[in-house]
Amino acid sequence: MTPWLRGIQTMGCLLVCASVLLGFAGLAGLVIGLVSSSPKITIAVSSEDLRFSSLNAVYVAAVAGIVAYGLFRGRRWGWDGAFCVAAWCAPGGLMALLVGINNGGLEGGVFAALGAASAVWAVTALWYLLRRKVQAPFTVDPDANRPQLPLGVRLIAAYSLILSGARLLELASPTPPLFFGLAVQGFVMPLYAISMAALSLYIGYGLYRMRERARQCAIAVAALWGLESVSWVVLPQRSWSTPPFRWIAVGAAVIGVGVAMVMTWYLVTRRKGFT
Repeated sequence: MTPWLRGIQTMGCLLVCASVLLGFAGLAGLVIGLVSSSPKITIAVSSEDLRFSSLNAVYVAAVAGIVAYGLFRGRRWGWDGAFCVAAWCAPGGLMALLVGINNGGLEGGVFAALGAASAVWAVTALWYLLRRKVQAPFTVDPDANRPQLPLGVRLIAAYSLILSGARLLELASPTPPLFFGLAVQGFVMPLYAISMAALSLYIGYGLYRMRERARQCAIAVAALWGLESVSWVVLPQRSWSTPPFRWIAVGAAVIGVGVAMVMTWYLVTRRKGFT
C-alpha cells in the first residue's frame, strides 16, 4: 500500500468517525426536540432550533458517510466531495475560531479550539487532495464515451449537489431565509426553498453531464451570489452594528464575492465540451 493510498484511507476513516458522531448527536437532538413538551430546551435554545440544528447534523453526517464511501471505493465523485467538504470547513473553522476568541470563557475556548482544529484539518486536506499522485487514481472515468470533466467543473457540480440538500433543510428552519436582506416568509418560503434546491440539483447534475444550459444557470447563480454577498454588509437588514458580528459579516461577504467571481470567470472561459 502506497503512502498516498494510506492518506486517502485515513481521510476516509476520519470522515466515517465524523459521520458516526454527528449522526448520533443529530438523532439524539431530534429525539429530544420532538419529545420535549417545553418550547425551550434551555434558556438560549428552543426546541425548534434544536430540531433544525439536529437535522443539519444528520445531513452533514450523511454527506460525510457518502464521501467516505467514495474515497474507499476510489470514485472520482468521492474526491470531489472530500474537496468540497474541506473547502467548506476552512472558512467555517476560521469563523468559529474568531467567534470563540471573542466570546471568551470556557465555552469560547472550546469553540475556538474546535474551529482551529477544523481549519487546520481543512487546509491540510486541501493541500493533500491537490497533489497529483493523490488525484491520479480518481481521474479515470468508467464511462469512456463521456468527455473528461475539467476539475473546476467537477467541484462546482459536487458543491451544487451538496447544496441542494442543504436548501431543502430550510423548510424546517425556525427563522425564514433572507434574500437580499428581505425575509422570505409565508407560503413563499417553501416555494423558495424547493425552487433553490431544485435549481442547485439541476446545475450539479447538468454540469456533470456537461450541459450548456446548466453552465449558463451556474453563471447566473454565481453572479447573483456575489451580489447577495455584498448585500450582507450594505443593506441595513443585513448589517450588524456590534463589531464582532460586523467583522464576521464582512469576512463572509469577502469570501462570497471572491468565490462568486472565480466561479463566474471559470465557467465563462470553459465553454469547450458543453453541449
